[in-house]
Amino acid sequence: MIATVSEQSVDNGVPTPVWAMIEAAKQAPGEEKGRLLWATQSCAPSALPTYFLLYKFHMSRGEYGSAMRAARLGLQEAGRQAGLPTCIDGGGVYIPEGVSFAENGAARSWLFALRALVAATQRAGAQEQARAYLALLQRCDPDYSVSGVPPELQ
Repeated sequence: MIATVSEQSVDNGVPTPVWAMIEAAKQAPGEEKGRLLWATQSCAPSALPTYFLLYKFHMSRGEYGSAMRAARLGLQEAGRQAGLPTCIDGGGVYIPEGVSFAENGAARSWLFALRALVAATQRAGAQEQARAYLALLQRCDPDYSVSGVPPELQ
């Protein structure tokens, strides 16, 4: 099973039929799981937990490019929902004051997507880009109280 507590923490009012699709994907074997998760993302792009599951699926298979894609798409969608940046490449990323990453919802999903992007980018060998993402993560969650300490720092 690829779901964790983090999946629950990013539940953002996902409709029951979409949860049924997610559950079916979680139970599917191997490559079928990935196909079903991408189908869920295509049918319900606002369902933020799908991106986390896609990221975990691809990371577990060493598919870092696909994991980065899932994390970027999740960051974009969560950013759109939370009023946070939908693109974090290029520096100068503005994070509005008063954003709470501690509460369940789109802002928290955005932070988890950023953490996922740090890990996938680092494992893909793009160290400079991973460091830039990590610096942003540290700005948003300085003591990693919400996102947890990235494995790269342990």
